[in-house]
Amino acid sequence: MQTHDELGIEFIENIERIAEILVDGFGLKHSRKVDRTLSSLLRWTDFRLRFIAPSPRKIFVSDKFPLTLDAETEGALHLIENKITSGEDVNPFQGKGLMLLHDTSGKSRGARTDLLWADWGIHHLHLCSAPVDKARYFSERAPFVLFAIFGTDHALFVDVRSHKEDFLFAREELISTVARSWPAYVEAFELKGTLPPKASYSDEERDQLRKAGIEPMLMLEGKAYFAPGQGITSAATSGRVTAEMFRVRKNLSWLVGLVLDPDGQFLGSLPTAAREQSRFSLSLVVGEGIVLIEQHTGRGWSLAGAETSGVGGVFAELSNALAPSWVRDAIAVADNRGDGSQIPLGSSDISGIGDASN
Repeated sequence: MQTHDELGIEFIENIERIAEILVDGFGLKHSRKVDRTLSSLLRWTDFRLRFIAPSPRKIFVSDKFPLTLDAETEGALHLIENKITSGEDVNPFQGKGLMLLHDTSGKSRGARTDLLWADWGIHHLHLCSAPVDKARYFSERAPFVLFAIFGTDHALFVDVRSHKEDFLFAREELISTVARSWPAYVEAFELKGTLPPKASYSDEERDQLRKAGIEPMLMLEGKAYFAPGQGITSAATSGRVTAEMFRVRKNLSWLVGLVLDPDGQFLGSLPTAAREQSRFSLSLVVGEGIVLIEQHTGRGWSLAGAETSGVGGVFAELSNALAPSWVRDAIAVADNRGDGSQIPLGSSDISGIGDASN
């Protein structure tokens, strides 16, 4: 039987391996050139949090709308509106940066994440009217870009701007529009009691600071705010991603204690003779997602069961952190069409899988 420390190390190694499988399986750029940021979990979490999960959303528009656009851009905007409200995949319009250009482990500090999203929580979508080539997944670049904030069941349309603008993704006007149109979005991040700095930042300076891993303070109407996107780390990665990784490790520590409880649902469910020889690990399994496995008996418990049955807590958080429903669906599709070599999943030795929430 593993000790608390041994199982903690095992779980951390397991999730790094699972993240590596997912990074490779989804074709994400991950050069592993910088030791400080080479974690596969870091790369996977950046992609997962930026990926807009396909789900029907209600659209709300800022005070910039209605806009006067050329016919082609107007048509592209309506196309994306329809996809958002019907719950279709709009990630192809994010562009190649999502998977093929941004790399948390790359040498270019300015290309480790989407710095606009990391700083202010704002996505950008290319307003391309041409049909998306399914073989290449991503749409073509377009002359105009839609800026939007995505929640679980809503999308906030901030503005449409020309791709040719200087420092387009660092323009303070974007977050100012958000603050005017949806004050509650920024109010939660106000640094009350903080004296505003005398100096302000130009869009160019903000762009340079972000790429250097320096979080420029946000000033709106004389008030100071923390970054609504949770900010940028000194490594020029997303602060939200780092916080999510810490949360995953905290949940893993909790899971270790639960698994090793001799009267609990995991170790306690094994035959008495099997407990001393027990060895637990986490694995990614087709059709199940993240599964806790006891290797000697072949028993398994699906963490995704807690999510799908409406039971909250740590099981659901761990399941969503690594393999939310859209990931499990994509894996199932790849497995059905015979692309298993792209995502080497296991384990074929599991004798039965139960629900971890029971």
